[in-house]
Amino acid sequence: AFGQPSPLDDRLEDLFMRLGEVSEASSANEACAAALRIASELVPADAGAVLIKTSRGDGLRFRAALGPAAKTVLDTVIPLDRGLAGFVFQLGVALSIGDAKPDERHYSRVDKQTGYVTRAVLAAPVRADQGGVYGVLELINPPRPFNDDDLELATRGAAPLGGFFRAMDQ
Repeated sequence: AFGQPSPLDDRLEDLFMRLGEVSEASSANEACAAALRIASELVPADAGAVLIKTSRGDGLRFRAALGPAAKTVLDTVIPLDRGLAGFVFQLGVALSIGDAKPDERHYSRVDKQTGYVTRAVLAAPVRADQGGVYGVLELINPPRPFNDDDLELATRGAAPLGGFFRAMDQ
């Protein structure tokens, strides 16, 4: 009906109300964990991670993770130009893949290391309003297929984390 908020509007409002949790974090790891926690509560998924460019700029490090392989994957570094995360980082665009296995961009080494099987992936760049990409927020294996609303929420949820890292650069 006209004038009724959509489920997306409700979730965007929830997201907006909680974004301060990211900017108020006292460390980069805490900010990453807050952004991932918020995104995963608004977009259902079995697992998720935030990968941030290493200080040397040669890879993406798992700085926060949720799900069955979270402890195993933390601090793992993947090459900057590998995986769906590397693709999103390099191009600065969000993407949703329904079946990662046959996708040539899927970096299966992390699955082999953790024993966790990645099927569907939603990935959004962690970027500030102006400036480069700092990393990637990923949500993995949803209970139902990811949709455009989920992509929008993840992208908007990753934005304050980009602002956090930009403020650290200043």
